[in-house]
Amino acid sequence: MALTVYKPRNPLESPLFGLLESLYDSVKGVWEERFILERSGTVVTDDRAARNVCREPKVSLTGTIGILVASVRDSLLTQIAADEVLQAMMGKGFHSPVRRISDIIRR
Repeated sequence: MALTVYKPRNPLESPLFGLLESLYDSVKGVWEERFILERSGTVVTDDRAARNVCREPKVSLTGTIGILVASVRDSLLTQIAADEVLQAMMGKGFHSPVRRISDIIRR
């Protein structure tokens, strides 16, 4: 069996990358026209990569914490209930930037 030597490739020099790069601005413009400007709404995600994509075209964005805060502000949950939901989620492995929803509501 002959040994093969790995030859690293530079994807930025590939024909596919060149094609995608040449079409990016026109595709982005059509996407913004059809999906951002014509539709309103909010993307709900806690995924960092998805949030980063939404920031560039200024898409309305919220996550789990935002939903819990909105639920309290809209009187769908009490602050205590929202804190309990968050604690239960954290107990199952949810990584939260805050420990209690009531700390955000008081600000």
